[in-house]
Amino acid sequence: MRRRIGRVRNRLAVLAAVCALAFGATGGTAQATAGGWQYWGNFSWNGVRFPSGSLYHEVRGSGLRLTGDVASFASVGSVCDFWIDFDYYARGQRYLHVQGAEQRRCARSYATGWRPQGGSRIMRTGQGCATLYAWTPSRVATIARQCHHIQ
Repeated sequence: MRRRIGRVRNRLAVLAAVCALAFGATGGTAQATAGGWQYWGNFSWNGVRFPSGSLYHEVRGSGLRLTGDVASFASVGSVCDFWIDFDYYARGQRYLHVQGAEQRRCARSYATGWRPQGGSRIMRTGQGCATLYAWTPSRVATIARQCHHIQ
């Protein structure tokens, strides 16, 4: 029992550090590089509420020139049979979809990225989003989505 409490405290300490770094970094405009977190779920410990997990997404580039897109997640519990997609929207319409590789396993953290062929790509004014999906017994669930403005 003491060992389990120690592990929970260690995980909470890491999660608290991630949360502390995240405040104020929830989204932005890709002037150079924009990164931010989207949190999902929550649990309480000693009367304090913490997020169950977070999706970090970063759009790299300058203005409309995109040089890369990265995303990662960290979760208190395991996420199983998951993948992360990158989507780009202009005027509310999706014009580019990058399908992430499905991970047929369970993990508490994962990172992936995408780079345009040739090293960069001129994008349209709009949004770039990363979405974490997972299979459930009956459907595909959207766990979290994090977006940035591209202009």
